[in-house]
Amino acid sequence: MQLSVSRRGYKEFVREGVGEGHREDFYQGREDTRVLGDDQFVEGVLGRSAEKSASRPSLDKLVKTVCEAYGVTDRQLCDLSRNRKAAEVRSVIGHLAMQTECAALTEVARRFGRDVATLSKGVRRLAEQAEVSKEVRERIGCLLEQ
Repeated sequence: MQLSVSRRGYKEFVREGVGEGHREDFYQGREDTRVLGDDQFVEGVLGRSAEKSASRPSLDKLVKTVCEAYGVTDRQLCDLSRNRKAAEVRSVIGHLAMQTECAALTEVARRFGRDVATLSKGVRRLAEQAEVSKEVRERIGCLLEQ
C-alpha cells in the first residue's frame, strides 16, 4: 500500500505527534533505525540506496576520466595558477560529481584546494553554457557515459 501525503498533512501529522515523546513501536524490527517502517519496507529502501551507490563512480575515477578527456593532470588542477583550462576542468568535475552524486561540491573544492563558492560559480557557468551549446552538452554527456 502506497500513501500519498501532502506537505500540509505531513506537517499536521508531525505536530500532533510531538507531545508523544519516545515511541518504542518505531524501534522494533531491524536494528537499523535510520528508516521508519516494517522490515520489508526498510529492506526495499536500503536496497535501492545500495544499488544506487554501487552504480556511481568514485570521485577518483571521475577525476581520472575527465583529466584524460581534457589532457590535464590531477596535479595541474591543484596548481594555484588561474589557468582557464584547469578552471574549466574543475567545473566539469564539480558538475559531474553533482550529477552522479559521487561527491558534494565541497569535497571537490577541498580536493583541489579551491573555494567552494568559486567552484560553484564555475559549475553554474558551465550549466548555463550547456543550455545554449550543443557541443558542451555532448561533451558532458559523453563524460557521464564513461
